[in-house]
Amino acid sequence: MPSLAQAALLLSLAGAAFDESPISEAIPGSCESRDAHFLRARGRYEGADGTLRRYAPPVLWTVPGSGNTMMRQLLEFATGIRSGSVQHDSRLIRAGLLGEGRVDHNVVAVKVHHAAFSTTLPVHLVKRGHGGNVTKTWKGLSVTAAIGVVRDPYNAFFAEYQLMHTDFGTHSARAERANFVGGDFAKDALRFARLWNRTMSEYRDFSKSVCYDRERDLPHLGNRETSRTCRLGIWKFESLISKPERLRALQQIIDFLQLPPGREPPKSRVECAFELSDLAAGKIKRAHDLDGRYVSKKWAFEQAERATDGLVCRFWEYVRQWAQPLGYRPFGGASCPLH
Repeated sequence: MPSLAQAALLLSLAGAAFDESPISEAIPGSCESRDAHFLRARGRYEGADGTLRRYAPPVLWTVPGSGNTMMRQLLEFATGIRSGSVQHDSRLIRAGLLGEGRVDHNVVAVKVHHAAFSTTLPVHLVKRGHGGNVTKTWKGLSVTAAIGVVRDPYNAFFAEYQLMHTDFGTHSARAERANFVGGDFAKDALRFARLWNRTMSEYRDFSKSVCYDRERDLPHLGNRETSRTCRLGIWKFESLISKPERLRALQQIIDFLQLPPGREPPKSRVECAFELSDLAAGKIKRAHDLDGRYVSKKWAFEQAERATDGLVCRFWEYVRQWAQPLGYRPFGGASCPLH
């Protein structure tokens, strides 16, 4: 059973803290695409009280395969501000995400998959090597908040599998059956299940961590903070692709950003983000398989089950404590025993 801390996070994941009143999505007939830009002056702006403040972009922290790239596109189309990343992926630059490699206060959010944070204030993103030693620190960004996007773990794994097992490793490519090895698929799946579960626990730990200092004035964070805990907001990927839910979910995320005054996008621009993202989808979404040449999720798990008996349920053992309360179930309706 989840602990009390896990249960509290699950309430956040389920969206219990948000307004559930109906919201309609009236997508304009024509949405004009505008180039996104970086914020100026390293995110500094004048607050309502006349003090100099600084925008602190959240880290956009997801398990691989959970829609991080799609989320970056939506945020850029909605806010007109480019998103950053700790990586420098030329494929994403070609797809239009020109903030690749930027980790600073001039971006709307910073993509990370395997997040690690400094233990001293102000908090920075760090990269840890073998043995837990810090090998790199991104001091251009003071971390105060994180946005998590959580996806059905089986779907997230299969999306990541296809990215890692294609000739060019593009976000729109598909893995071919001719190159499929069931035993390797099973090993990758169980490794991913452990990562998915660990990331959920890391979300919980981050929400209990200290990002602010009550005793010191921190101009690089904007002002003297009164809260010690880091801000964490988590949304389900499925709510961002469901037409009845996606506009509300994206608006909640934009509100969570706490953008500088005057940079909050109008509702029409938030609505347009989905239409523009759909138009750009060919660069990051996979086309349908019309001739049976490519690996499907159902086919892959069926083949892998022959190499690794009980794969679906072994995967479920790793993710159950978080996945089940969120409404996720074992792939294919499998009946997995409790242990």
